[in-house]
Amino acid sequence: MNPSPLFGQMVHRTALLLIVCMSLAPLGVLAQDEPSPIEIELLAPQQAQKGETIDVLIRYDVVDPNANAKINYDVLGPCAIRSRAPEPPDPTVNIWIPTGDSAPGTIRIQVQIDKEATDLQVRHVVKVRWGDKVRTFESDTAVQAVPPTPTAAPVPALPAEGLSSSAVPTLNLVSVGLSHSVSGGGNQEVALQVSYVSTGDLRDVIVTVRFDPDVVNLEEAARAGRSYEIAVPFLPRAPGSRPLFDLPLRGRIRPYQGGGEHYGLQAIVQIVTPDGATRNVPGPIVSQPVGVDQDISVVVQSRVDSEVAPAGRSIIVHVVCENLGQLPVEDLTVRIEGLPEGFVTHPLEQIIDQIAGVGGFEERLFAIRTPGDVEQTVTFRAVVTVDQTVIESEPVTVETALPTSLELELSADKSTVLAGDALTVRVACTNGGYRRAGQLTAKLIDSTGNLGTFLKDLSDIEPGKFQEVVFVIEVPPDFPVDAVSLLRAQLVSEGEALAESAPLSVRVACVPEFEVLLRSPGTRVESGGLVEFAASVRNVSQCTARDIRLSLEGLPDGFPVPPDQEVDELPPGAARNLTFSSVVPDGYQGKSTTVVHLVDRMGTNFWSEPSDLAVGAVSLLFVVGFGLLGVLAFAAATAGFVLFLRQR
Repeated sequence: MNPSPLFGQMVHRTALLLIVCMSLAPLGVLAQDEPSPIEIELLAPQQAQKGETIDVLIRYDVVDPNANAKINYDVLGPCAIRSRAPEPPDPTVNIWIPTGDSAPGTIRIQVQIDKEATDLQVRHVVKVRWGDKVRTFESDTAVQAVPPTPTAAPVPALPAEGLSSSAVPTLNLVSVGLSHSVSGGGNQEVALQVSYVSTGDLRDVIVTVRFDPDVVNLEEAARAGRSYEIAVPFLPRAPGSRPLFDLPLRGRIRPYQGGGEHYGLQAIVQIVTPDGATRNVPGPIVSQPVGVDQDISVVVQSRVDSEVAPAGRSIIVHVVCENLGQLPVEDLTVRIEGLPEGFVTHPLEQIIDQIAGVGGFEERLFAIRTPGDVEQTVTFRAVVTVDQTVIESEPVTVETALPTSLELELSADKSTVLAGDALTVRVACTNGGYRRAGQLTAKLIDSTGNLGTFLKDLSDIEPGKFQEVVFVIEVPPDFPVDAVSLLRAQLVSEGEALAESAPLSVRVACVPEFEVLLRSPGTRVESGGLVEFAASVRNVSQCTARDIRLSLEGLPDGFPVPPDQEVDELPPGAARNLTFSSVVPDGYQGKSTTVVHLVDRMGTNFWSEPSDLAVGAVSLLFVVGFGLLGVLAFAAATAGFVLFLRQR
């Protein structure tokens, strides 16, 4: 047996719905336990009929405007979105980005259920997304089958030949009954039944129905002007009073602003037969009026900024009045009730002139001044009076607490830290108050901005107890300047600073770098002679170097050691030329290697490249002997030359 197309369509849609739900499920887990930066109230009808258009309301309030959260709406099931108010920034997607200025607010979405819907449920899904986190809100609307169309009784077999003019039946309306069931807010259901008498059978009868005032939408009935027309193919003979319809005609009453809270509704019914079918067309019959109540439907919500308020300070109460009814509501009085003695509300009451219907709302703020010397738990509620109706919000509970006495002491393992080194800072937190301090965060702040800000969470600190937090700060190796950082610690709870330490100064030193050069004397130096070493030093770092000392090292024994050279300050990129002088001792000969050694005030060492020095051993006796030998050689040469001249 092959499955019907209807069954295949239902299976396909069910599988698609399961796939979508399974793909969305992991996203919702990411942030379901975290508070949403946007408070959401999703309102959707619990039931709807096939082909019906329903309103879905998304009420929101921005709790954290810095989260840049988005609202995304999606609907799953046999339906289509018809309108959105307000329209999203990108009309191709259902994503709204509310801001603190636009909150609180309401997003209205009209959804039409498919007339041929086979699924029994429509799911509304609202997701709040911020960063990589998601919070999901869902609501379901059950889809009901459309009730049977009111029709006349089954058409029996008609005589083969038509009625003669002498046998035309007489048709009269007997009564018109109108009833309704109150469901509140002006959205009431109305039921209409008509009774008639007829001396014979009739075909192709048209029943016209008009309501006064014109506020009723009849289901499955064609509208013609201000009236509705129902085609009745056959009316059987009715010697006695008989219902015109097997089931009453049903409709819904629209909001009627001209009717106030209570007004009367009538139905005017007439039967129209085809031309020539009867000579007795009855006139219209008017039903007895029924009362319609358009009840006030105002919802009052109250909330506070914090459930714990410091004693002696004010509790800020937000009271939101929303009109869920169809009519505007005027002259509402709002006040706070249930406060114990010593708590003062400002102002005592506030007046709301008007709240528009269908989701209109107004917000009022109250400040409750708390006593400064007592800790207690108070419960109160917002009370709204309109006409003689009193509407109360859900109770709100706030704990007033004396401020905690927290003390901070700041210490560091060193007063000067070098670039590339680590600085250990300890923050000692002591609770000197009478109540536990919780939800604490230690904040270490560099007021100069050189090192930044560091945060660490603390566990609760009981009264009289102590807790220590350790911060290890890594100073970047390329720290550009030689500066003093001013550190201070804070204890923060829910964004409010509860305690602050005295400032602590820490010097962050930049490590200078140098280029040291040593040039060799160049010529061969002999014993007893003066030798000079030319050196230069250049600051190749980004910070100023101070208290630089340079010394010549590597001279052989017997060489007088030249005094150290000092440079008080050497800015970045600057260079200084230096000369070291010494004397070669008599009788010394050989080769030596010397270097220049640099030490700055932070103990940093630098050396130049080695330089060679060659020394020859030339003594005074050698010089005198060499000189006499030269004289003798000159004398011998002179004597030989004279003898040569004489012989000639």
